[in-house]
Parts: sequence; C-alpha cells; structure tokens
Amino acid sequence: MIGTACAWYREAIIAILKMAQAGLSVRRHPFSVQAMHMLTSGGKEWQIVYDGSSMRSEPIEPIPVPPAQSLLSPLRLEFVSPLRVKINGKYAGRITFRQLTFQMLRRVLELAYFYAPDQPLDWEFNHLLQTADTIPVVDQHFQWADWERHSNRQETDMQLGGMLGHLTLEGDLEPWRELINAAHWLHIGKGTAFGLGRVEIRECL
Repeated sequence: MIGTACAWYREAIIAILKMAQAGLSVRRHPFSVQAMHMLTSGGKEWQIVYDGSSMRSEPIEPIPVPPAQSLLSPLRLEFVSPLRVKINGKYAGRITFRQLTFQMLRRVLELAYFYAPDQPLDWEFNHLLQTADTIPVVDQHFQWADWERHSNRQETDMQLGGMLGHLTLEGDLEPWRELINAAHWLHIGKGTAFGLGRVEIRECL
C-alpha cells in the first residue's frame, strides 16, 4: 500500500480475509490467511499487522523508499514478471532506455500525484529523457510470455502477456539512481496491480 492508502490497511486486511472465504479465480479456490506483515525501518524490518485472529490497532505510517545505492556500470535490469509497454499503439517486444525512463517516470509521478499529495512534484523531465538517449543498451534479450486471467466484471478471459528477460546498460547512471530504485519497488508498465512489470537490479560480474 502506498502513501495515503496506508490509512486503509485494516479495510485491506478485511477484504483479503473475505477473499479467503470466497476463494480465488473463477473456480473459487479457497485459502487461509495465517499472518500479514508490514515492512518498517527503511525497508529492513517486518512487523506483524494480522496474526491469524486479530489485527494491529495502531495506524500505519508510510515509510520512504529505501535509499538507493550507487549503480555500477554495466548494470543489468531483469524483468521477472511480464513487462507490458505500449509504443506507437502496439505492445513492445524491445525497449530503449529513453522509453524505459519514460515508463519509470510515469509510474512514479502518477502514484505520487494520487497517493502523496503533500509532496512537491516536478513534471519537467524532458532533459532526463533527452539525456537517456546517451545511455546505450548494450545487451537486450526478451521473450514474449502470455499470461491469462479471468475478469468477472467483463465475464471473459483476458490476455495480459508481456516481455520477460533483461537489458544491460552502460554509462553514468547516477541521474537515474533514485528512479531505477523506485521502479524496483513500484514496478513498471501496465498491469502493475497484478504484479506485472517487476524489475530486479543486478550488477554485471
């Protein structure tokens, strides 16, 4: 949960418990909730918010995204769940660093606009996009992965495929350090609410 949405964590727990009773997917697979935890102290410690029978009563305060470490070059970004990005009206099978930068900026700014209204936002990012053209993608390997889910609202099966794989960047990545770190936590592209677009940051050995 992000920003101001953290105030509704109890309602989220109740919703998940009701999901457990009703079951998941169109086939209604039941499950049980044994415990729920929240990340605290700069993303290093976990505290219990639901122990299987009762939930935490104190309010939850949002924690900042953990400080980003310096990014070494070359750097590998590995997408471990499908990345769905539309470019010129079509879902992409490859991506440039400029296009990736735009997707990361869009994700962070949209979430900040809705869930962190007290934070100043800088919508002037053209310089960062232009500078991204100077960062080469020296290696890129993606394969299309189909993923299907059933939509009860639309009463149909939906295809939510995307790119799985990695790309490797070279150059001075310091201007993107905070942005790439945030993308790791917030995911990128379409379908992030379903866990799509998850990116892991790897150092090239």
